[in-house]
Amino acid sequence: MKKYCSKTIFLIFTIALILLFPGMKAKASGEDDIVITIDAGHSESDSGAVGIYDGRVIRERDVNLKIARAMKAELETYKGVKVYLTRTDNTTAWTLAKRVDKAVEYHTDVLISLHNNAEGDAQPYTNGASVLISSGQYRPELAKLSEALGKLILQELQKATGVKNQGLNRRLLSSGYYPNGSYADYYQLIRNATISGIPSMIVEHSFIDNYGDYKKCLSSDKKIRSMGIADATAVAKYFGLTKKNGKTAYHAKGETVKYLNERWLVKGGKYYCIEPDGNYKKGWMKQGKDLYYFKKNGAARTGTMIVKKGAKKGTYYFRKNGTAVKGWTKIKGRLYHFENSGKATVGKRSLTRNGSRGIYYFSDRGRALTGWRNINGKYYYFRKSDCRAVRSCELYIKNKRYRFNSKGVCTNRK
Repeated sequence: MKKYCSKTIFLIFTIALILLFPGMKAKASGEDDIVITIDAGHSESDSGAVGIYDGRVIRERDVNLKIARAMKAELETYKGVKVYLTRTDNTTAWTLAKRVDKAVEYHTDVLISLHNNAEGDAQPYTNGASVLISSGQYRPELAKLSEALGKLILQELQKATGVKNQGLNRRLLSSGYYPNGSYADYYQLIRNATISGIPSMIVEHSFIDNYGDYKKCLSSDKKIRSMGIADATAVAKYFGLTKKNGKTAYHAKGETVKYLNERWLVKGGKYYCIEPDGNYKKGWMKQGKDLYYFKKNGAARTGTMIVKKGAKKGTYYFRKNGTAVKGWTKIKGRLYHFENSGKATVGKRSLTRNGSRGIYYFSDRGRALTGWRNINGKYYYFRKSDCRAVRSCELYIKNKRYRFNSKGVCTNRK
């Protein structure tokens, strides 16, 4: 009976929130800026985690606020973004519910709450960075955004500070429910934001009570600022924000990002490979038997690519997933053959196609040629139907009879 009453009360509260804030994400007409609300966790009355090193007291509330200020300042170097802080000093004492209410008021695209961790029962590790997000059992589209952005934030933090990437965490209440009957998210800020239709996350940048994390992330204001800049860089990359000096981050605004595994993601229909340091792979890459080429923006090359000099000189053709084609293929109706190296075959070659061997002649760009061809002073005729050289026969071409030997050479044309 007690469980039933608890569930009923929680559902009534949840429905009330939805009625008050039914996904208040709509922006005013013509207002296209991305809106980021940054919540510096804790306040004057709740200092959060505390660490003491060489007599220096490190309070989480102070660190969170410094990160928030640095993140806001860095984001404001980009075009097309509005940034709000839920607090600008330690005297603001808004409740978690009030912080989400303000995010709704700002028409927020994503709410990011900044924290630092401490050893406890909530996690099985005692160092590193993690991001808490919704389980996605209710309004899964919000969780998908949080998941993709959370991964980027962790990559940027690891790159900037060397802190260990502990990944994404999700936690549910044991006796609280969303309107669809699924268990609600444990953390109130994430729970209320989800009900209000706002993607949200809690970023735990480091462990304040871990000396290794302190040295990497917290031992100077410069290191603390670097975490805020890393957070901002990840947001800019995800939403495709353009620097006011014209520099553009990788992720294009509005694109769907799908993580295939720890190293591969797809966005805008293009494949990207993530290096161990968090950057996108660029240039050539061999993975198993597959060959790839990644452009300067990190996207895997697709379609035809011509390399004009160097050891890789030649023509290549890449599928939509970025892998180089090998063997026979047709491109825009033209026949090509690609070696195991990925490079297009050129010149005269004896090759097997459709179960039988024949002689073919390829241009410098790799296209199989047809008709009469003079190769080193000898004439060959390549059929238009299959691009093969005529061999061991006589053939009338334009009412004239020609003889061809077993090697495909015409013996009666000078």
